[in-house]
Amino acid sequence: MDTFVGKPIQRKEDRRVVLSSMKFIDDLNPPDLVYVAIVRSQYAHARIKKIDTSGLLEDSRVLACFTGEDLVNSMNPMPFLISPSDSKSAKVYPLAVGKVRFVGEPILAVVVSDLYDSSEVLDKVQIDFEPLPPIVNAEDAADKQSEKNKIYEDWADNVAWSFAVHNGNVDKSFDEAFLKVAGRFSINRQYGAAMDTRGTVASYDPADEMLTVWSTSQWPHLLRSLLAEILDHPENKIHVIAPDIGGGFGNKQDLYREEILLPFIAKKLKRSVKWVATRSDDISSTSHCREQIHDAEMSFDKSGRILALRDRFIADIGAFGPMSVGPPIVTTVTMTGAYKIDNVALDLKCVVTNKVQTGAFRGFGYPESTFVIERLLDIAASTLGIDPAEIRKRNFVSEFPYNTSAGALLDSGNYSEMLDKALEAIDYDSFRKRQKELAQRSRFVGLGFGMGLLGGGWGPSRILEGFGAKYKGYDTVSISVEQDGGIIVRTGLSPHGTGLETTLSQVCADELGVDVKDIMVVHGDSMTSPFGFGTWGSRSLVIGANAARICIEKLRAKALALASYKMNLPVDKLEYRNGGVQLIGDKEHRISLGEISRISYAPTSLPAHMEPGLEATATYEPKELAISAGLHVAIVEVDPKTCEIKILRYVMVHDCGKMINPMIVEGQLHGGLAQGVGAAMLEEIRYDENGQLLTGSFMDYLVPSSMEIPKFELLHVETPSPYNEMGLKGAGEDGIVGPPSAITNAICDAFKMYGLKINKTPITPPDLWLALRALGFGSKNAS
Repeated sequence: MDTFVGKPIQRKEDRRVVLSSMKFIDDLNPPDLVYVAIVRSQYAHARIKKIDTSGLLEDSRVLACFTGEDLVNSMNPMPFLISPSDSKSAKVYPLAVGKVRFVGEPILAVVVSDLYDSSEVLDKVQIDFEPLPPIVNAEDAADKQSEKNKIYEDWADNVAWSFAVHNGNVDKSFDEAFLKVAGRFSINRQYGAAMDTRGTVASYDPADEMLTVWSTSQWPHLLRSLLAEILDHPENKIHVIAPDIGGGFGNKQDLYREEILLPFIAKKLKRSVKWVATRSDDISSTSHCREQIHDAEMSFDKSGRILALRDRFIADIGAFGPMSVGPPIVTTVTMTGAYKIDNVALDLKCVVTNKVQTGAFRGFGYPESTFVIERLLDIAASTLGIDPAEIRKRNFVSEFPYNTSAGALLDSGNYSEMLDKALEAIDYDSFRKRQKELAQRSRFVGLGFGMGLLGGGWGPSRILEGFGAKYKGYDTVSISVEQDGGIIVRTGLSPHGTGLETTLSQVCADELGVDVKDIMVVHGDSMTSPFGFGTWGSRSLVIGANAARICIEKLRAKALALASYKMNLPVDKLEYRNGGVQLIGDKEHRISLGEISRISYAPTSLPAHMEPGLEATATYEPKELAISAGLHVAIVEVDPKTCEIKILRYVMVHDCGKMINPMIVEGQLHGGLAQGVGAAMLEEIRYDENGQLLTGSFMDYLVPSSMEIPKFELLHVETPSPYNEMGLKGAGEDGIVGPPSAITNAICDAFKMYGLKINKTPITPPDLWLALRALGFGSKNAS
C-alpha cells in the first residue's frame, strides 16, 4: 500500500469548490426567513439620550425592533474570552446600552421581511445623542489626563490591563554595554479582509425548543457553550453549524454581538432570521488587530552579542472586545524572538480607545514582537559594522528546548541552518557585490532579513488558563469504519480553507493502511462532531492528527481482537498491516478491515463480551506549544523619484516540523506572505481625530493584488517538535510574521549610506519620500 504522508496530493476540498457546491452563510435560506437590519453608531463616543422607534412601528414592513435596553433583562452580558485575573472588565450586550464607544457599534436591530426594504426603513429611526470627546490616540488614552474622559465610567482610567516581564539585571547590562540602540516602533492597525464577510442565520423550533444557529465561526462548539451561558438556554438544545467559510484568519474566532443577537431574535419571534454584513459593516465592526507603539532599546557587547532588551509599549485595543488583550500578551512573551537574551524588562499597557475592538488575527501578536526585535538588530548591525546576517547568527538560540527570559519555551529548531539555506539561495555574497555596482548607477536596491517564530498547536490548557482564557486546548476525534470498509472521521476542529480534510485523511490513511479516497472527514457541526475548540492558533493538524493517531490505535486493537476471534488465532500471533489483520509474517492468512468491520456489525457473530461496531474516540492535548519558524529575505528596489517600492525577490525558509502535505503547507505560506506584504506596504485602518473611520471600504483600505505580490520562493527545514508524538508544528501563520520586518529592513538597507531608519508600518511612498527628504536626500542625489 502506498503511503500518503509527506506527499503533495490534491486537496479533497477542491472538488466542491470547482463544482460550486460550497454553501456559504449567504447561501442559507431556511423556511420562514426574515432579515435583521442593524442601525450602527455614527459617533465614536456619545451618550444615547433617546431612541424614537415610533416611525418604525407604524411601518407594516417592520416585524419587530430591539434596543439594548430590551436585552439587558433578557440575557447575561457577553463574556470576555481572554481575561487575566487582574484585568478590568465591562458589561457588553449585543446592542449598545446607554452609550456608544465606536463608529459602527450596533444600537438598534430591526426585523423586516424583505432585505431590500431595510435601508428605507432604517431612515425612520430617530436617535438623540449627547456627543462626548473621543479618545483616538493610544498615548492620550494612557495619559493620566484621560481620567477626565473615561470610556468606561466605572473604571479609574482607560488602562484595561498592565503586564510586565522582568528577568535578569537589565540596568547593569545597559550600563556596561558597548553599544545601545533605541527606537520608537509603530505597528499599524489592520483588518482581516476575508473573502466572505461575517454573518449569522438562526432559527427556533418551539416544539422541541431547539435553537439552530449557522455562523461564520471558527469554533462552533464553543459558540454553542457561550450561547447557552448568555441566553440561559439549555446547551443540549442549541445546534451550531459552521458553513463553508471564505477565510477566517482568526477574525472569525472572536465572539461577536450579531452571533448572540440573531439567536435571541429568532427565539423571540419563533422563526428564522438572517444577517450578513456588508463590506463596510464588516470593516467597521469586525475585530481589528496589531496597533501597538513600542519604545524599545537593546544593548550589545563589542562582538554584537545581545546583552539586554528593554521595551515599554502600549497596545491600542479599541473599545475592548472578548479577545483584545490576547495578542498583546503574546507580543510580550515572544519579544526575544529566536535570540538568546538573558536580561529583559518588558512593560505593556493595554488601553481602550474609541475605535473598533481588537482581537484575533493571523499571527496573534507575533508579527509585532518580530518587527521590533528585527529592526533593532539591523540598526545595531549597521552601527557596529557587522553584517546583518552575521549578527543574527551570533545571537540565535542553538540549544533546544530553550526557555526564553520573556517566558516562552522554544521546543526545537535549527535557525542557523535556515539562515545558511537562505543565503545560499540568494547567493548572498554576489548580491552584495551587485548591490554596490547598482548604487554607483543610482539604483537603490536593498536586502532585509526577518526571522519570525510562531507558536502553534494551542493549548496546552495550562497556558491558556495562564492567559485567563475561557477556552482550552484539547480536541476530540471520532473514527468509525463502516460495513463496506469506508471510514468516517469526525472532528471538533472547524477548518476554513486550511486543507484539514485532506491532511487529516492522509494521516488516517497511513495509520490504517487504506486509500485516502476511502476516508471522509466531517466537521463544523456541534451535533455530528465531537466536542472541540475549533480551528485557530495553527492547531488543527498538530492536535487533530495526534488525536486521530490515538483513536486509530484503539481501532486497530479492536480490529485485532475481532480478527483473533474470527481466525481462531491468539492476538499475539497477529499483526495489523496494510488495511487488515494477518498472521505475523504471512500475508496469505489475512482478513481485510472491511471484512472485520462487517463482522463487528453482526452482534450474533460476536462473543458476549465484545461490543458491536468498529469505532473509537480519542481526545488529545499537547504537552507544550510547537514553535515553527520562518526566515524571510526580501530584496527590494526603490525608485528614488517616486519612492515606489518594488519587491524583486522574496525567499522564505520555513520549518513546521514534519510536513504532512507540502503543497498545502506552501499554499498556507503563500496566503500568509501575501497578507504580510499587505501589512508592510499597503494595509492600514485609519481614523480621524473625531474617531471617524477613514478606510471603510476597499477604495481606501488597500489589500495587495497580483501586481504587488511577488513570486515567493519557499525552502524547508524540518526539525520535529519533541512535544507531540508526530513531531508536527503549525504552518498556517508563519507567512505573515516576517514580511513587515524583512521588507522594512530591505528598504532601509537600500538607503543605508543616508542612515535611513523607518520604524513604522506600513511603509508607503509618501512616508518614504518624507523620511528621505528629512535626511537630506534630494533631487540631486536621485538624478
